[in-house]
Amino acid sequence: MPSTFLGLNTAYSGLCYFQAASNTTTHNISNSNTTGYTRQQVIARATDALRMNASYGMMGTGVTVSAIQQVRNIYYDTKYRLNVAKQSAYFIENDYLLQVQSYMDEFISESGYSTMLNQIHDAMEDLTINPSGETERTQYTNVLNSFTDLVNEVAVNLQQSQTDANDEISLVVSRINSISQQLYDLGKEITMAEAASGRTANDLRDQRNLLLDELSGLVNTDIVETTITYGAGDDRKESNATTLDVRINGELLVDSKGFRQLTVVPRAHKVNQNDIDGIYDVYWSDNDGGGLFNLANGNLTGKLKGLANIRDGNNAENLQGKITAVGEDNVTIELNSPIRLEDLTINSNGSILLNYKEYFFENWEAEYETNAEGDTVITSITLKDIKFRVTADDVRADNSLVLGTLMPRDLTAIDPSLMGKDALQGKVVDYKGIPYYMQQLNEFVRTFSKYMNKIHTQGADMNGDAGLDLFSALDTYGEDFVLTGSVGDTGTLLSSDSSYWRITALNWDVNTKIQRDNNKVVVSTLDDVQQNNADAHGILDLILYGFSDTKMFRQGAPNQFMDAVSTSIAVDALRTAMFSDNMERVVNSIDTQRKSESSVDTNEEAANLVIFRNGYNLNSKVISVLNEMYDKLINQTGL
Repeated sequence: MPSTFLGLNTAYSGLCYFQAASNTTTHNISNSNTTGYTRQQVIARATDALRMNASYGMMGTGVTVSAIQQVRNIYYDTKYRLNVAKQSAYFIENDYLLQVQSYMDEFISESGYSTMLNQIHDAMEDLTINPSGETERTQYTNVLNSFTDLVNEVAVNLQQSQTDANDEISLVVSRINSISQQLYDLGKEITMAEAASGRTANDLRDQRNLLLDELSGLVNTDIVETTITYGAGDDRKESNATTLDVRINGELLVDSKGFRQLTVVPRAHKVNQNDIDGIYDVYWSDNDGGGLFNLANGNLTGKLKGLANIRDGNNAENLQGKITAVGEDNVTIELNSPIRLEDLTINSNGSILLNYKEYFFENWEAEYETNAEGDTVITSITLKDIKFRVTADDVRADNSLVLGTLMPRDLTAIDPSLMGKDALQGKVVDYKGIPYYMQQLNEFVRTFSKYMNKIHTQGADMNGDAGLDLFSALDTYGEDFVLTGSVGDTGTLLSSDSSYWRITALNWDVNTKIQRDNNKVVVSTLDDVQQNNADAHGILDLILYGFSDTKMFRQGAPNQFMDAVSTSIAVDALRTAMFSDNMERVVNSIDTQRKSESSVDTNEEAANLVIFRNGYNLNSKVISVLNEMYDKLINQTGL
């Protein structure tokens, strides 16, 4: 038999429900412009009915609020975070490629290479008219200096872009660390709040989701939310609380037990010859020393991946080969493919992966030969004075070792042997980043210098002395490298020897001896000088022709080579811009879809307010009617 006052309780439950719904709607409207806020809704269910033991069955007892939950679609969240990582990578790549493109455009523009070529041509024309003229010779060396300075400036600008990308990697790592700690702290708050109250901590979850969205733009994330259970076996029960596991690039970042941090460590050795000093490698900063966070991982996406591609992208053109000989502190590597001397990017000292373990070398020597095209190519290289970096395992084995220091190791004692194993310098980054375009500039100055120096050294200066290299660079002692004749048809080249490998776009210059003494400018052949033929300028004519010689480079003349490089950058920039725009449209589309469910529509909420007000009024009316009925029953019915 139901209570006489069951109707009042039923109507009261309706008042409570509509009051909660109105309050939640008010909360939604108040946060309609709050970044990251997710619309909330009241979930109601009918309260337990009364068994009447009568023919009409059970009698309802009203309504109860079972939860106030977020209206959020996990599917759209996952798609959004997956695609925003890709879009961020393309966007940052395009941003830096546009910088690189502007540097190269400056070089080949009318105010750059073209103007410089015209100035060189004019200076040469003046010199042919008066080969012995002091003014003409000075003007000639000055315009050549301006030409080398232009290339130097482009190389310096590229290095600055690499520095900027390197610094941004450090900033991204710092932001990831900040987010990981905040995610852990919020996770603890959410778990405690939900476990204690049995209710969902919606506003705290909004803060966490906002951080997860930001993290996904920095690096690819995998997010798994797990319900906390108590007991075991048949007594196992689920609680209302959950924990969140967050992985970046497949490695755990945050879980219920704690959070991990990354750290940047400057490289002690360069990978590429023109790299800036102190390029950052990223490591996990765990108590046991952590491990390398692989920026070259093919699965990595996000802003971090885009920056790594720009900073380290070598178009997969690494020094690679098989180990053919092993000494105590040296290894010889037979290259998979011979490398032209003009294309060699290895630094005089650096790091090398031997059988996928990193070692460090202090110098090298290379075996070279001349191929069918007449190019000097490196066929094998011996890395010397090899050391290894002490790890936590080594410290535990010998307390005299200091973590992180470089120590010698007898490579012949390594088990299994390194013989026949793979050797790789740097990471394979199949992307045209700063190292790739620096290598292109190096190829330009080396090939151009080799061509012009061969001509210049065939003549004689005003004193009758053999011509010097026209283009060179300074060694560590401030002397010009002697390049012509530095390598023969076959032989051995030391990293300390003079060779065109020592010339880079950063140090390229006109021979300092020629700059100091204009008499060393070669205009004529030795025969013309000996015959006192002051008007002869055969050597100068050959040099002038060289600027338009289509056989100098594989791409053609010098300007055609630079046009090819500039075109490559333009194509890459256009591609990344297109991909970035496409991914941005995809991300915006997905974000629109998820916001259509999770964001606050003030018109919809206003309509809900009217509905909830009417429901509240109707339940109030029920209570008013029942009040009159009970008054009649209790106060006005006679006994």
